[in-house]
Amino acid sequence: MNHPAMFPTGGKYVEALQNPGRCLTDTELKAATIHKSRLGLPQPISGNFSCVFHATSPGGRQYAIKCFTREVPHQMERYAVIHDQLAMSKFRWATDFIFTRNGIKVDGTAYPILRMDWVDALPLNDWLTRNIGNPRSVAMLADQFDQIVADMSSAGIAHGDLQHGNLLVQGDGTLRLVDYDGMYFPQLGRLPPNEYGHPNYQSPRRSERDYGPAIDHFSAWLISLSLRAIAADRSLWDLLNPRNDEYLLLDHSDLARSDTSARFARLLTHRDPQARELAIRIREFLTMPVSVIPKPELLTVAPLGTQHPVASNADGPQSSAPLPSWMNSRIRTSERAAESAAPDRRAAGGRVRISAGRHTIWYSRIALAAGLAAAGAAVITTWLLIGTAVIYAAWLAWALADYRRNPQARTYAELRSRRGKAKAASAAARKRVARTEKKEESLEKRLAAMTKQIDKRRSICQADYDRKIKNLEHRYIPVDRELAKLQTNKQQEINRRLASARAAFVSRQLATARITSRQIPGIGPKNVMSLNAAGIYSAADFSGIVVQPGMGYSSALLFRLSNGRQIRVPGIGVGKGRAIDTWRQQQVARANAQAPKTLPSSDLQTINSAFAALEYDLRRQRKRIEDELSKDRAVLNNELYAGIAAIEADRRQAESSVADERRNIDAERADRQAQARGSARAAEDLEEQIRALGKPTFARFLWSALLGRSS
Repeated sequence: MNHPAMFPTGGKYVEALQNPGRCLTDTELKAATIHKSRLGLPQPISGNFSCVFHATSPGGRQYAIKCFTREVPHQMERYAVIHDQLAMSKFRWATDFIFTRNGIKVDGTAYPILRMDWVDALPLNDWLTRNIGNPRSVAMLADQFDQIVADMSSAGIAHGDLQHGNLLVQGDGTLRLVDYDGMYFPQLGRLPPNEYGHPNYQSPRRSERDYGPAIDHFSAWLISLSLRAIAADRSLWDLLNPRNDEYLLLDHSDLARSDTSARFARLLTHRDPQARELAIRIREFLTMPVSVIPKPELLTVAPLGTQHPVASNADGPQSSAPLPSWMNSRIRTSERAAESAAPDRRAAGGRVRISAGRHTIWYSRIALAAGLAAAGAAVITTWLLIGTAVIYAAWLAWALADYRRNPQARTYAELRSRRGKAKAASAAARKRVARTEKKEESLEKRLAAMTKQIDKRRSICQADYDRKIKNLEHRYIPVDRELAKLQTNKQQEINRRLASARAAFVSRQLATARITSRQIPGIGPKNVMSLNAAGIYSAADFSGIVVQPGMGYSSALLFRLSNGRQIRVPGIGVGKGRAIDTWRQQQVARANAQAPKTLPSSDLQTINSAFAALEYDLRRQRKRIEDELSKDRAVLNNELYAGIAAIEADRRQAESSVADERRNIDAERADRQAQARGSARAAEDLEEQIRALGKPTFARFLWSALLGRSS
């Protein structure tokens, strides 16, 4: 059936579970006993979107009955998958549960429930408070926790809310993991998460898109390292969590501001390496996206500060990858240049040989001959030396012009120019890649800021809803307080009336106890007459005696009358007065023993009727408040759903916009990287051609001209 969007309140479930046989559909739960509060009503344990009741079956098996107070998206589908997968996995730390779509009827409408085994255990933080003096037990508990995380990691699943309240330690030290509402299974990967975990155990960077097998990595590291740090130094618990608040050693404020956190500073400077490791690891993980935080087992053997390899696109060439066509053509050109230059290298003994033009060769020979002639005739005339110098200058000018026209020299210069341009293009492309990466970093920061702002809006919306709901439920408090006091007031009224009845009985009995000379030893007729003259006829006429010390051995005796006056009776001394007082006390004791112990049934019926009417009026008043609150709650629920829907729409729009920008940036980065790689490879190719061609210097060109080598 399709369940309505509105779920009953906790009070409605309390009212229905007063008769579990009528409202529950589970056969075993129908006959179960629901644990009650001091008022005799089923005792709920309230949660975020549910309330849990403790039940015991006739066979003695204990269950937790989870009833839902507001709708959770995809609830039915989630529980079906989680139940089937946990049942198949049979993890030792998991608790059995059954999800029933029509498990409970409230006001004639069926609603789902979750029946779980009741775990009689302590939450992790309470257990730590009691066992902080036993570091071995804490270390063993850390091992159990690591095993739980390893079990989930190997199965490709995650819990989603690892925290002290969901880690329960039984009396024998066994660690159990409960509350599977936010678990991740591959079958649920297409659904959005229904919760984001306790903020004291989650990275501030966690968002909806992190829902996957890695969502537990941060909290697993935090809990495991905290337990091992506490086992190594128990004083950390009292130092960093003295009030046993809802965290272990670091809370959400520390995680959000690790640079200024006093707890982080204390851990970073702590003498114990386990404490320092906790701070260093968690601070490192706070800078990472949640999805890339490594599994806990991947870093157990790595020293602090080790960088872990991540997959990347290497720019360098791979030996197994085929070369592109443009590179093949360049390589063939380079190979041909190397082959053509190889004979010249061999002929020159490894040196590059460059050929000169025919005219340059003839001019070089003429210049050489002229030089030799001038050297021989230098002693004859100075003008001949000047003429020879002119010839040499003309020869060098002609040779230089020919060298610049030489194909080898021109090719060499061109290759060097192209190589310089290719290197410049590669450097420019790398700068553009760097700018693209900065744009991506800026985009990620903007996305993180938007996500944080949206999460803050969602938290404010939820907090405002919770505050308003709490304010609504405060209207129950005066009525519930009066209902709680009702039984006490009733018993007080019974006690008051009984005390009044007993006092009246005792008074009547004392009035019938007349003072005579035969009843009290030492009291004669004259003494009785003196007492009567003073107004004392029976035990009811006085309440005791007062002895006033006198001078010497004489003391005065006074009788305290029922009206409070004190009088002196002639002839009655201290001894006789005490005998009379002892007689009265005996009469009082006898009257108290005979006084009624209970009220008459008519009086009890009158009191019961009066208080039953008062209780009826209070319950009618509470019912009227519940009806009013149900309407107010419906309005608040609609406001909450509308607010969250608007926030999520903004989130989707922001993520879609960022996704488009990210795709553009990725395409731009890929294009820039391709350009950088192409320019670098072109520069390398030109460098290879230059090496193959060799360096044709002007001196080698002149030497070729003198030797007569022509092109």
